[in-house]
Amino acid sequence: MSPAIKAGKRPFCMVSEMSQSTQAHTTPSVALNSKKYFETTDKTSLIVTLKDSQGILNKALGVFDKYGVCLTHIQSKPSKFYKKTKAYDFYLDFEGCYEDESVRNIISDLSKMSKHLTLCGTPQVPWFPTNLYDLDSTGKEILGEGTGIQEADHPGFRDEVYKSRRKYISDIAYKYSLRDEEIPRIEYTDDELGVWQHCYPKLKKHFQKNAVKEYNDTIKQFEEHCGFAEDNVPQLEDISQYLQNTTGWRIRPVAGLLSQREFFNALAFKVFHSTQYIRHHSVPEYTPEPDLLHEVIGHGPMLANEDYAELSHMIGLASLGCPDKYLPRLGALYWFTIEFGLCMEAGQRKAYGAGILSSFGELDWCFSDGPKFLNLDAEDVAENHRDYPISTVQPYYFVSDSWADARETIRQYCDSIPRAFNVFYNEESKTVEVDRKIKGIYTEST
Repeated sequence: MSPAIKAGKRPFCMVSEMSQSTQAHTTPSVALNSKKYFETTDKTSLIVTLKDSQGILNKALGVFDKYGVCLTHIQSKPSKFYKKTKAYDFYLDFEGCYEDESVRNIISDLSKMSKHLTLCGTPQVPWFPTNLYDLDSTGKEILGEGTGIQEADHPGFRDEVYKSRRKYISDIAYKYSLRDEEIPRIEYTDDELGVWQHCYPKLKKHFQKNAVKEYNDTIKQFEEHCGFAEDNVPQLEDISQYLQNTTGWRIRPVAGLLSQREFFNALAFKVFHSTQYIRHHSVPEYTPEPDLLHEVIGHGPMLANEDYAELSHMIGLASLGCPDKYLPRLGALYWFTIEFGLCMEAGQRKAYGAGILSSFGELDWCFSDGPKFLNLDAEDVAENHRDYPISTVQPYYFVSDSWADARETIRQYCDSIPRAFNVFYNEESKTVEVDRKIKGIYTEST
């Protein structure tokens, strides 16, 4: 098998500041025909212009204490005519709707001390799920032949028996709900077991030498608790239960490739979408799209590591309601870290990316003298490396000096994405909370 042939890639599922924040719940999204919509109803946003004088800000903030209302966000900048007026514009978001008496009292008191006060409108953003179970309304459309996956690359496109099997497994994913007691178990065929028996032992020989320590540690745990064995195909349910007990992540079965936005949005809820089907048995070392081997061998073990999982979570949170143009930027960041990331360990390059760890070609290629190795800088990746090959090995890889460096550069980039609001994930309620009033509107990109 040529090193240019790689297994288990995910070409299409790449898919600021909260000051004085409190828990600010959005209302649940609702389905309206074929579109989705939500609007937060418990927030108010103001722009208050205050003349620069000693104690004026404390006086303004004291109004919120007076009426027992919590600020969720505050930001300031010099007003447009600062040189003339010596005034600042304060952008205030706080709990409560305009109909509340306490909110009207706050507006009245602030009006008396300010040069100008504006009640802000409600910005519209791309729809996103606001609670875990909203994800059940996603994943109904998948990307496939004709959307970047070349027909010639996939023997399963012409094998009617294989296509029927794929449809059977995909239908199970379509019917699954996160409210179900468990992920349905698949009884894999002899051909499918043969693919696993061919790939897993052969890939495993590379791990001790080429994978980061955290990956090797978790593989041992997966063999003990998740059914990883040379003669057994692991089940998503066992992996999902293990992840929930370790890092709080879970697996949700999916029929195939998702849009960037849907795939990333799920990461914000610590949900990883995974296929359950297995690549065509005629070419066990190659698949042009993600399959079970890529998901559970590549992604599964690293999601059991807090630091690695946090990288995915940050990208997921950054994707919620973000402008469309930032999706491919997050896609590039995900591609060159979560899928094809390298990290220095004891002076040597080690792999943590799922696209490397589940691919024979990548494992050989990225530890040779063939590719280029660049220092990981999230801004550079997102702005200058949004085009990358999906059917050949990577011409270059990004290497971080440490986990802390990778996490910090990703955090800084995600925080820089312009949005009209900030988000926080509530682990206990499995919801995302926003700090201002917004409308989530379904568009084709969502």
